[in-house]
Amino acid sequence: MWEIFDRFRTKPWQGRPTIYSAVKAWDGSSDLPDEEPEQGGLRFSAGALDNVGVRHFGLDGEPQMSRLFRALERVVTHGRDADRTTLYRLMLQYDAVVHAGALSARVQASSLDREAVAEVARWLATEAADREPVKYGLILLALCGSPRDLDLVMTYARHDEFTMHAVTALERVAEDVLAAELAMAEQVRGWGKVSLVERIVEHGSDRADVRDWLLRRGFANAVMDEYLAYACAVAGRLHEALAADTIDAELRQGACAIVHALINGGPAEDMDDYDHGPAAVGHLLRHLARTTEPRELMVVAAISSWLASDRDWSAAEARGWSADVRADIASKTHAILRRDEVATRLRDAFRGDDRMERFAAWEAAGEAEVDLWEDAFALAQAEPETYYLYQWLSRTKDPMRLRRTITLAEQSLPLEEIASGPAEEMFGGDADMALTFVLQALPGSGQFSGPLVKAALRSPLVNVRYRATRVLESTTRPEWGSDVVATLLRAAAEEPDEDVKSALEELLPRI
Repeated sequence: MWEIFDRFRTKPWQGRPTIYSAVKAWDGSSDLPDEEPEQGGLRFSAGALDNVGVRHFGLDGEPQMSRLFRALERVVTHGRDADRTTLYRLMLQYDAVVHAGALSARVQASSLDREAVAEVARWLATEAADREPVKYGLILLALCGSPRDLDLVMTYARHDEFTMHAVTALERVAEDVLAAELAMAEQVRGWGKVSLVERIVEHGSDRADVRDWLLRRGFANAVMDEYLAYACAVAGRLHEALAADTIDAELRQGACAIVHALINGGPAEDMDDYDHGPAAVGHLLRHLARTTEPRELMVVAAISSWLASDRDWSAAEARGWSADVRADIASKTHAILRRDEVATRLRDAFRGDDRMERFAAWEAAGEAEVDLWEDAFALAQAEPETYYLYQWLSRTKDPMRLRRTITLAEQSLPLEEIASGPAEEMFGGDADMALTFVLQALPGSGQFSGPLVKAALRSPLVNVRYRATRVLESTTRPEWGSDVVATLLRAAAEEPDEDVKSALEELLPRI
């Protein structure tokens, strides 16, 4: 019984390392001290939950705000440990990203002493042992902080988990906000980079040096270049930069990456939204007219494929992508890709040791009319667990090639190791991914593999077992064979995932 009282008397931030000390010593890879154990091999990258929530879901923290604000008010007014404990526990319950706007509005509308609020914010930011109270501290510093807090805010800005909140605080505590943001943007790669660049483009595009940075390094991040490509193209005036007679290698590389991301589309605005798309792409192709670099050829191929796609062109046409413009630019991509020296370079790159060049060569090969399937098969024989080779090999429409891929997987993948027994894991190794790609190709192909399906049914990965059920659904009972039937019966009895178990049980009447 006394343990219950002790638990409530204990200050939840005491006796554990502070988040602040961990971030100051952060080496770019180590976990924060409050990191929760992985669930089924799944862990979100730093800052992912907050950023995805803000960008893709409506977040309204008002319903819980009265309780949270009253607790903050008591700490500001009285500063007692009991009040601090109550506030801290509430902050652990209510995610900061959800409640930031509502809390800020309450504080701004209140008569609370702003310096007293700032002191609470500093306490949270420096003494908290959990990330959510730290984020609340940064949110409050954005309202009440001062230049004395710059080092504290900059420390947190360098860690992707906190950058989004720290950037808001920077705008209050930094005398030269843009300089602080640019300095920090060179140190982050993930969601923090996305947050920082989005702020930089808002008030830095009138400076030539900032525009140059946006086009060369600003867009690149470890989440998706697609998040920043449009903003950097517009703010950096990509079409104007590419209109020059010649461009340097760094701009050329950056422009290729930005255009590729705009063509791919994704979670932010893309080529359909870009007013200067035809001009930027036309200028870029002029600079790439004689290229044999696989990474650049990959971008040219992406443009060619996009122009040939069967899609609704109305949005793009409103931005200048008329049928005549598309035809003209498509002819330029063909002129670049279908040179003899390009075919030779792509084959050499694909056979080389540079995996990024290999990937680029494969991506460019189709539009360049270069068949690399046999080269990929030879590589897969030499590197039997290189998962992406099975992805490429399995995309073939040639049934004989697909059968060769299946046979190679049966002979080369460690099927006994894969079939270690069902669990609820989400991610595995290269061999698991290789098996998944082959399984994806089987439904509707007229092909079946008992050994691959048997191994997949006994995999610890939920997705692999689910893929096996899709293969069985697309085939007939006589194709399965007695070994697959026996494995199916065992799998249905032992399956821990409800969705997969339901799919397995739907197959049982066919036995």
